[in-house]
Amino acid sequence: MRHMVFMLLVLLAFGTPPVYAESEPTTLETCRSTPSSMAYKQCIGELLEMREQHLAWALAKAREDFYSDEAKAAFDDAQNAWAGFQANECAAAFARIAPGSDASSAETRCRIVLINERVDHLEKEY
Repeated sequence: MRHMVFMLLVLLAFGTPPVYAESEPTTLETCRSTPSSMAYKQCIGELLEMREQHLAWALAKAREDFYSDEAKAAFDDAQNAWAGFQANECAAAFARIAPGSDASSAETRCRIVLINERVDHLEKEY
């Protein structure tokens, strides 16, 4: 529930879909072309922040279509279940590589990929 509240607070700060500056990374592929591992980690960190903002916006936009409290509660429950799945899935991605130096990047990449899938679903299905 705390995750959902955070996302909704982000939405209030960013009432419209996030717009990316040309210099900001927009895909994992963009980050892969960075010159060093430190630049790569910074790039995927920035990309994750942007994708989380877009997810918050997409969640709030989709939630607008639910009129009853029961429907909103079901949507919130579904989002909370998804957030739990994402946490477990990406913890597994981290554990698979740990204690390797790419473990945190694997977790971040996992979060980005799952957020992209969730946003795509929200924008197409709701």
